[in-house]
Amino acid sequence: MQHKADPDSPEGLAHRRFLLERERERLVALKASSERDRNNAFKMIVLAVLAVPAGVLWGFWIALAVFVQVVLLIVGTWYITGVHILEYAGNIADCDEDLRVVRQLEANAAPSSN
Repeated sequence: MQHKADPDSPEGLAHRRFLLERERERLVALKASSERDRNNAFKMIVLAVLAVPAGVLWGFWIALAVFVQVVLLIVGTWYITGVHILEYAGNIADCDEDLRVVRQLEANAAPSSN
């Protein structure tokens, strides 16, 4: 169902505010999820212990390969989630600004509608 109200009408502004509030909630949840993922990435350093049995069973080069892969996994995860966190923080700031503008428009429209 599509919303047909004039975007500058009180109903249209209320609908825009509703959509922006839902979008902000979604962005906050995504940012929190990325922060959890980033924090969990550091815990993956435990995987480096796989290099020890690999070294004992197959030799130094296999152990080194396992260790390098674990380090790359951790650094990559930290980088990707860090980028997402920065992106979500920027989007949340934009959403807050849009909400402020819509609330200002609603406040300005309220006296004229009475």
